[in-house]
Amino acid sequence: VVSFINATLVLSIGETVEEVQESTSGFLATSSTLCVSLLGDDSLVQVHPDGIRHIKADKRINEWKPPGGKQIHQCAVNQSQVVVSIKGGELYYFELDPAGQLTEVIKKPLGEEVVCMAVGPIPSGRQRSRFLAVADDTKKVRIYSLDPSDCMESLSMQLLPARASSISLIEMGPNNLFLNVGTVNGLLIRASLDVVTGLLSSDTRTRFMGARPVKLFRIKVRDSNGLLALSSRSWLCYNYQSRYMMVPLSYVPLESAANFTSEQCPEGIVCISENMLRIFTTEKLGELFNQTTIPLRYTPRKMITQSTTHSNSLLVMIESDNNEYPLKEKSALVSSNKANDGKKETQDEMDMDKD
Repeated sequence: VVSFINATLVLSIGETVEEVQESTSGFLATSSTLCVSLLGDDSLVQVHPDGIRHIKADKRINEWKPPGGKQIHQCAVNQSQVVVSIKGGELYYFELDPAGQLTEVIKKPLGEEVVCMAVGPIPSGRQRSRFLAVADDTKKVRIYSLDPSDCMESLSMQLLPARASSISLIEMGPNNLFLNVGTVNGLLIRASLDVVTGLLSSDTRTRFMGARPVKLFRIKVRDSNGLLALSSRSWLCYNYQSRYMMVPLSYVPLESAANFTSEQCPEGIVCISENMLRIFTTEKLGELFNQTTIPLRYTPRKMITQSTTHSNSLLVMIESDNNEYPLKEKSALVSSNKANDGKKETQDEMDMDKD
């Protein structure tokens, strides 16, 4: 499912790629899509700005629309729970009941605009996830309970160094639940969440991902949970031989990503890069080697590394060529020549007019 500004495209990918019509898929094609997920064993849910569309296996469709003509800004979905936020900081929580109907459970006014949120994975043998993570525009992340006994009660809170751009709750290992927050200034913040009390650990880990706001996507890596962090570079986070790995991908910069499974590609990732739809698989897991190609203007002569105040280092390259102007001087000469050519053409036209 590919979402555009004002439309949604559903594709069937096999030996060929074909578009699926709205009458067949059940998805609303005339609106953008915020989230799509499998709901229960045999139904789908589409969250779009104007409402929630629950698509049954027999193609019957149930819809919910926000009150007062408001629009949905953010959403979080798993296999049986849906949470949406509308303008003004109001949360609406839905659950899939035993009859397979998506029913509204509670409405929660927050008073702050929600910038992103995530609902946790459902533990094995449980009916629902207990935790909801909500980030607002005051640089805070709060953990709320989704348990019927204390539904929408705040359990813990974490201050952020910058406004959140994306958030994810992911289980990596037995009873190991982690909160991952991407920020608008390119940071990834990771903290463990107590699965009993819902308290966030004070031991948070922060890493710089790139120059763009970080987007987080849950994926599968060798049948285990993993996380894809997209910024000016793409990073893969996963467990390998009981160790937590965070490695950059040797691939083009990505805009969005999701799991992809087919007969030809049992464990792949479908992504968008610029205006291209791509499908790839992860290989050589556990290796820390990564390469990036950077075009140079002149012939490289020497390079050194320079430490910075951050955990990263700068790579300084010296380039030179014989009989070459520096870039700034070359650009000035090109601009000057264009200006002189323009004046000459204007003068020639004036002379022709006089003749």
